[in-house]
Amino acid sequence: MKKSTSNSRLKNSLRCGTGEAYLIVKNNPTIDFSKQLIYAATHDLAYDAQCEQNRAKYIYSIICLTTSKEKIIKGILDILLNKKDDDWWALEQMCEIAMLIAKDGHKIARTILYKRFQKNLKKGYTYCGNESIMKLDGMDGLVMIADVVGQILQRDPDDWEDSSRLDYFQENNPDIDVYKTIEKAAKKNKNIKAYLNSIKANNKLRSKRTRNTAPTKYTYDSIKEQIGKVNGFFLAQRVQRDLSQNDIILLANDFLNETDTKKRAIYLRIFSYNKFPLDYKYILEIVKSKGIQKKDLFYYGIEALSLFSSDKLREFALANLSKSRNTYQYLPLLVSNYKKGDHKLILHIIEKTYNENNIHYIAVALNDIYLTNPSIECKKPIEAIYQKLNCSIHREDLMRILISNNVLSKRIKEEIQYDCRKSIQELLVK
Repeated sequence: MKKSTSNSRLKNSLRCGTGEAYLIVKNNPTIDFSKQLIYAATHDLAYDAQCEQNRAKYIYSIICLTTSKEKIIKGILDILLNKKDDDWWALEQMCEIAMLIAKDGHKIARTILYKRFQKNLKKGYTYCGNESIMKLDGMDGLVMIADVVGQILQRDPDDWEDSSRLDYFQENNPDIDVYKTIEKAAKKNKNIKAYLNSIKANNKLRSKRTRNTAPTKYTYDSIKEQIGKVNGFFLAQRVQRDLSQNDIILLANDFLNETDTKKRAIYLRIFSYNKFPLDYKYILEIVKSKGIQKKDLFYYGIEALSLFSSDKLREFALANLSKSRNTYQYLPLLVSNYKKGDHKLILHIIEKTYNENNIHYIAVALNDIYLTNPSIECKKPIEAIYQKLNCSIHREDLMRILISNNVLSKRIKEEIQYDCRKSIQELLVK
């Protein structure tokens, strides 16, 4: 493989988090991939870092394959030490990588990790490093964290701390009496005492709030009230579980009488998961409206229509999927209207789409389409999106579809074992 090709493919596979990155580095030992690996280690490349797993182990396992490992490690640690106000997810990933390096015996990595954590006390530095220090040095690390956090709390009377950090550590270290150890340390250290006092005070308030908060059950009346305030954000599974068919009919009739655009979008969000009980033509008329394609009303309208099957809807879908711009938006209409051969049109749309958000939207639609319509035709579209998708959550869904349809290629099968997502690595084992 040419150096330029390797660099380009590695950059893309690191962005996506696929196992191809591991294999590229492993199979090209003479090429210096320092630039690409340092970038991947010091940036958050996941589509949704809050929902996806940390990529530290994935990236570090690839770094360990290179002949320029020390150069890459130095580059990462230098950046971590000096990073101030930056993406928290990227900082946490760097801290995690520093922890892994330290566990491998690099004393400098431990020093850098601790120095960066102490900088949390300085103005302009984004707070980071808790979990990495606890993983590295256990209870000793936690005591140090309590000391630093205690100093921060004393500087800012409006700041607070809850017990989540201690509870997390206790859960993962059942042989240690975490609270007893912290209380003992608090007797000798005013910072740790401030830390512990803040936890106790906040836990009392949280306990009171919990006792006074009854679990929400969605009903026609409660949803109607939220829609009236134009703040309705409904958890799909909860709405689907809680609402009766009569509730859904009442909401459908209210939707027909509603004129406010924002409120109509909230109704359609509900009907994205609860099939609209009346004629779908009312929703179709909305999504056909001029200039609506970039609005929530259009997005949720398409999702609501995806639950209906009809020749008219299929005709509408194909007409729009064949256009030159934003065709991906109409893919959900194929969920209930898919026919053999549609994979060619889907593949064409994927090949001409590069925007990260649009790729993610297509991945979600593909999952829905091929779960509803199992077919070996899923192979080419899913393999095409696999090369572009940087969301490991939906990549896992799509890999499951390839496996269930018995069309997982030899190449992807090999890559899966090195994917950034652990549950993807385990797919073939299961």
